Amino acid sequence: IHAIGYGYGGYLALMSAANHPNRYKSVAVVDPITDLTDFPPYMERILNEMFPQLEGSDAAFQDLSPIYYASQFQADVLLISDKKSIYHNQVKNMRKLLKSESKNVYLEVFKTKHGKWDVKVRRKVLEKIDSFFES
Repeated sequence: IHAIGYGYGGYLALMSAANHPNRYKSVAVVDPITDLTDFPPYMERILNEMFPQLEGSDAAFQDLSPIYYASQFQADVLLISDKKSIYHNQVKNMRKLLKSESKNVYLEVFKTKHGKWDVKVRRKVLEKIDSFFES
């Protein structure tokens, strides 16, 4: 399986690849949430709406964060991030942990305003993903 996701979809792709490592060949994600314990304080309301049963439980949030499963990945991983994204540091940390586990991980960083990618950037992102899946 080749998986792709953006934002929360990227989170789901990473969690699925971590929980079912032998099913995935590669995962390409754009600005994924990788660590629910490292959410910006002003976004906590959204996090608590997504996971109301876990409010106030850091251990439970760790259990639901792909970054804590870096050792389980077998798929090649392409991380794409907007340098201005609120998740950019999480993406960099995910890359660092996957590298420390000797996983095949690649990072592409774009300097745009999160969510406001022009046609050129979108085309470049899709070309990177296409090239990644073909390799």
